[in-house]
Amino acid sequence: MANEKDEDWNFHTILGQGTVFDVSDQLTSPKLFLPFLYMALGAPILFAGLILPVVQVSNLLSQMVSAPLLVRPLLRKWYMILGIVATAVALIVVAIASYSAQAVWLAPLFLFAAAIMGTSQGLSTLAYQDLIGRILPRDRRGRLLFSQGALAAVFTIIIAVASKYLGEHPDAIGEHLEMLWAGIALTLLAALLTILIRETPPQNASAQRAPAPKATDAKKGLLLDYLARLGAALGIDWFRRFLIARMLFLSIEMAMPFYALHAAAYHAGHKGSLSTFVIGSSLGIIAGDMLWQRVARVSMPAVMALASLIACAAGALAITTFSVPDLRLVWMHGGVFLLIAMANEGTRNARKLYIVEFTSTEERPYYIALSNVFIGVFGAIASFGFGVLAHLQHVIWPIWLIVGINLMACLYARQLSTGRKPATA
Repeated sequence: MANEKDEDWNFHTILGQGTVFDVSDQLTSPKLFLPFLYMALGAPILFAGLILPVVQVSNLLSQMVSAPLLVRPLLRKWYMILGIVATAVALIVVAIASYSAQAVWLAPLFLFAAAIMGTSQGLSTLAYQDLIGRILPRDRRGRLLFSQGALAAVFTIIIAVASKYLGEHPDAIGEHLEMLWAGIALTLLAALLTILIRETPPQNASAQRAPAPKATDAKKGLLLDYLARLGAALGIDWFRRFLIARMLFLSIEMAMPFYALHAAAYHAGHKGSLSTFVIGSSLGIIAGDMLWQRVARVSMPAVMALASLIACAAGALAITTFSVPDLRLVWMHGGVFLLIAMANEGTRNARKLYIVEFTSTEERPYYIALSNVFIGVFGAIASFGFGVLAHLQHVIWPIWLIVGINLMACLYARQLSTGRKPATA
């Protein structure tokens, strides 16, 4: 662990870097922004449902490759920088292509960009989670994650309001692209701020090469090695329950793209609509961070259970706007994004802190990667299935299913351990 001076420096540096990156992520999110922009450009809904699965699949493949790298005595911040810059490059490609969009190649272009974003974010996210576990003590990790989320939401609202009321746009697409370029600029700024993190490579390199759970001694291919480690990890009670919970709570994490498609069906061509949805999402993050910091003091499972109930409310509001045409208002859909963002913020940070709490420094990269890869496969399949259902029927049907799974997740959260096993970090 770093000395007190470096610890304070790192806390504030990572807080600033994370805040900037979170703002860029909220402005260009593959959950809200990319599906909405894709639909606004006139592309078919079937492939819109594939954007998030492609991000998830490429993310999990990246983490499978990255986990062995992160147990070596190298600086994690350079992996973070590489991933952040690659994300910016993918967004630049989308922005340039959107000025002369042609529906025939919009789908492959967006899916290619989603693959690059997923790959780069898999590397940078894994490095980030491992980094904060190494250089920050337990009590500052939660404050960091919840504080940067709230700060990022405030700045996102300021940018969205400025775009909505101060920007001059010939049409709605021009407004959407202005927001995209702002997100790209902030992504590059986050990469620069990452350089300032003070990270000292461990002196004892061999100590970093004792990953757990252990695979068999025989040399294996990447996939077989992953399966061996997963099999060993599934023998651990807390990890097995954690995986089941994450499968259920995917109904919160993967819900936003379908709410974006639902809103785009009515408001994709309306100026100010996307800004309103981004503002609603950001307000949800702020409200969530204020709430979750208090609930987290009770237990992480309590955060997950309450978040699932709030996600149910988001789904109920979306179904109401579908059932009552007079309620298909921009601000009503903004309320949907407020609620689902609030719920997602709770489960996203709770699962990060939960797995950090139950793992040691040497174990952490593998357990994070194992859970993310397993859930990524499951989530990609589920998202694709929901996308097909939305294409063949209507996007409201996946929303109905999501609400049902939200209720199951709330009930299962009680199965998670609330005891604290101090991690070696």
